[in-house]
Amino acid sequence: MYKPWQQLLQKECRVIEVNNNYVFPIFKNGTASLDPGHRTRKRYINNDIKELENIIVFLRNPEERFTSGVNTVAEEKDVSTQSIFEQIQKENFADWHFVPQFVWLCHLSKYYKGNVDFRSMDNLKEFTELYSVNYFRKDNVSIIPKFVDIDNLLLSKYLNHKIALADVIKELYHALPKN
Repeated sequence: MYKPWQQLLQKECRVIEVNNNYVFPIFKNGTASLDPGHRTRKRYINNDIKELENIIVFLRNPEERFTSGVNTVAEEKDVSTQSIFEQIQKENFADWHFVPQFVWLCHLSKYYKGNVDFRSMDNLKEFTELYSVNYFRKDNVSIIPKFVDIDNLLLSKYLNHKIALADVIKELYHALPKN
């Protein structure tokens, strides 16, 4: 796995409970709508996740998510999107807002091996009445293939399917960029 992404895997992993369902919130995939204020839902952290059953994961179009994530990080750091993009290209910067959704799943797989139910963002409205866009920039960003290719594969194979997370990781891990 690409080294800057590996460093993110040391962070806390969490699942939230929404309307009696377990949801794995991926940044830029409705997290602000599902968990407004980022502490309002019951949370399961790291080893507490092991005992859960059927975790729902919302997947977003990878190119849209990458662009949105770069814009969000630039806004949070009060720098230009071009500056963030250049740091990414130099391969010395990674952030949860734009790393592939598959990297998030690798993180979840450290604590959970059960079924995941992959849903499109269109299904988000079934879980929350909120729809939050929490950034203001909408600068165009060139797409870096290593940040979206694995997710395009993930969506093409698993969107709208329920499957054991361990099987997804086993099948797609080889497609992750190494550097």
